[in-house]
Amino acid sequence: MKTTKWKHLSEFSLGENGKYAYSGAFMVCELPQPQFGRQCLKMLAASGTASALLMAAGCFPDTGMEGNAFLLIPYVFSLIAGLLLCWSLWMMKQRGPKLRQYLYEKTVYAVSRRSAAGFLSCAAGLAGWLVCIVRSSDGGTGAGRLLLRLSFPVGFALFFIVYRKNRAFSWKKGSETGEIAGNN
Repeated sequence: MKTTKWKHLSEFSLGENGKYAYSGAFMVCELPQPQFGRQCLKMLAASGTASALLMAAGCFPDTGMEGNAFLLIPYVFSLIAGLLLCWSLWMMKQRGPKLRQYLYEKTVYAVSRRSAAGFLSCAAGLAGWLVCIVRSSDGGTGAGRLLLRLSFPVGFALFFIVYRKNRAFSWKKGSETGEIAGNN
């Protein structure tokens, strides 16, 4: 079975006025717009802080990651997941609490996947530090090493908070006007 990323285009139809109208399903968050925006900003701040800390740790030459796959691979994955998570959260905030079905899948589902990837990568980075300590190859000294050691547990905690907050949102299938199905 072949799937396409453009399958949602069949949910658009040409209206009488010559403009395209979306006729597909909507997903509506039960939070009002201002509260939804604040929650998205809080999650964006958490993921942005974790990503900035990881990015800053990579800017120092004394992190001890040189040639160490136990640290480098989790670092790269957690940084990429964090940056993509920030993008998804920004798009989710911009689009608001009423999302078209295909946008819901591209934002809300993506936030769950990317935050999980972030905290799992940071957990792998913590495990990598333990392996380095056991192997006595915990190289590097100075601010970079300290920042990297700090970025993995802080990143884990912040990405996990984003994951839990996103899972706490309550989404319902809505009608074309944005009303939640079953509520009149």
